[in-house]
Amino acid sequence: MQSKSFGTYQTMVILPSMRLLSFFLLLFSVLNLRAQHQETDLSKRWFVFDHNRFVPVNKTDKKFQAIHFTIQATEGTGGILKISYTEPITILVNNTLLYGSKKRINTSIDSLRTLLGTSALQISVYHKNLKVAKLSSVLLTPNLIADGKTQRIKSTSVSKDFVIVSVLLITVLLLAIIILNSKLASDYFSVTKLISVREREESQVYNRIAGSSNFLFFGFSALTIALVLTLSKPFVADKITDSISFNGYILYWVNTTALLLSIVFAKMILTYFWAWLFDVKEVAGLQFFNWIRALFLLSGLCLLCVSVSMVVYTPLPGWINFWLSLLLIGILLWNFPIAFKVANKVHLGLFHLFSYLWVTEIIPSIIIFKILYY
Repeated sequence: MQSKSFGTYQTMVILPSMRLLSFFLLLFSVLNLRAQHQETDLSKRWFVFDHNRFVPVNKTDKKFQAIHFTIQATEGTGGILKISYTEPITILVNNTLLYGSKKRINTSIDSLRTLLGTSALQISVYHKNLKVAKLSSVLLTPNLIADGKTQRIKSTSVSKDFVIVSVLLITVLLLAIIILNSKLASDYFSVTKLISVREREESQVYNRIAGSSNFLFFGFSALTIALVLTLSKPFVADKITDSISFNGYILYWVNTTALLLSIVFAKMILTYFWAWLFDVKEVAGLQFFNWIRALFLLSGLCLLCVSVSMVVYTPLPGWINFWLSLLLIGILLWNFPIAFKVANKVHLGLFHLFSYLWVTEIIPSIIIFKILYY
């Protein structure tokens, strides 16, 4: 009888109370979300070009390859434009190609207006077999007024002072390293030795991989890659944040360099450990030295192109993303030439060779790519 009474009490009092509590929690979370930003579905603005005029998407049954919509000069300030499709698409803004072969685009409205020098934006999305049911376009705008004060708007650009100072520092460090050990510097700068399958006179260099001169190049490579990531940060961020100050860029550069140095030393330790485990210790130095050499050359090329672009003119996000992607994808593509170098140096069965390359090159490259890709 008591059990039945308790069950009745639970049904009549506790369950409705829990539902009411859940309702208020859900209501609070929704209100809190809406207070932070507002989403606007842009699908109602989609137009297609038909018979020399623009018509709404829902008023034509013809197949088309592009849709167009406009963001007025009075809207979207401080906002983020998000466009996604199930397949790679091409996006033009005011007839200027900004993004190609991407499935998802998150870009700042303010940066687009700054780069293109206009307030009104006409966005065109192209695909050879476009299906509107698979396309999504959303304008995410922040609540610009808070506590009676206007929040600062994010600026998708990098201070030219920071670019000039950081590149000058990198250049001075590189010249100092070259003066200290010109012979080793020539080895690092050699593209032919990097892609050559047969190794000749570099065995002494591989045996002295832990020397102080090599450590200078390890640190320089980490510093250079970190600078490329730092300069690219405003062009790939998809969050609405305040503009980054000069000191903020310095701090981010230092933190990223520390992360990359940790990755470099972890890579070195794991390479020598697996080489010892597979009884191919003679190839560990070859692998690690050429990996650093590849990072040294690739990061230097990317930094040169990115920094010159930022000093000479205001680059488009697609241009900066190209060099950042080249740097990150190059880390993955390095597995192909090193595989031939190792195969030519050691005598292992096909299964053991693949296993060795898998644990020393392929898996670390994937992990590094995931860590640095943001």
